[in-house]
Amino acid sequence: MTDETIHWAIGENVASGLTDETPLLTRGDKITLRFFFNGRGTEHTDGVEHNDGLIHGDAIGSFRAVRDRLTFASASINTGTTDRGVPWVRERLPDHAPVESQIILVKPADEESDADPFWAAVIGGDDFSRPASKRNARELELELFVIADGDEYDDREELLDELGSSVI
Repeated sequence: MTDETIHWAIGENVASGLTDETPLLTRGDKITLRFFFNGRGTEHTDGVEHNDGLIHGDAIGSFRAVRDRLTFASASINTGTTDRGVPWVRERLPDHAPVESQIILVKPADEESDADPFWAAVIGGDDFSRPASKRNARELELELFVIADGDEYDDREELLDELGSSVI
């Protein structure tokens, strides 16, 4: 099912929905998700952080922040799995990178959603934005490496400590 009704948090930024089906998630898999950003249907419209730690309602700001992740995605991160199938991640971001890390929590921003959150590394993607006169004008396709279920780790540091990975 395509899921245009669930708002998704990509790190701390909120996308308005997915244009494709929500895939089955398996640790160590590479998946592609296309998110759209139109700002409709959000409970907050002020573009500031709220109690849930997310930035709601600023579709253009969220779009730009997520798009910034693509700048260094393919050159800054290596991923793989061990012989036992345990994912590993090595990240090397330059000091001038627009993001702190390519390792993010992707989760439904809507509390009542039954979609599963997951930890992933942004390994690539494309900007598929269309002219503003069309529905869902701002679209980003993210290539993600699935690291773990979202509830397995409280934060990125705990995830990296557990997996023995490091940000160089």
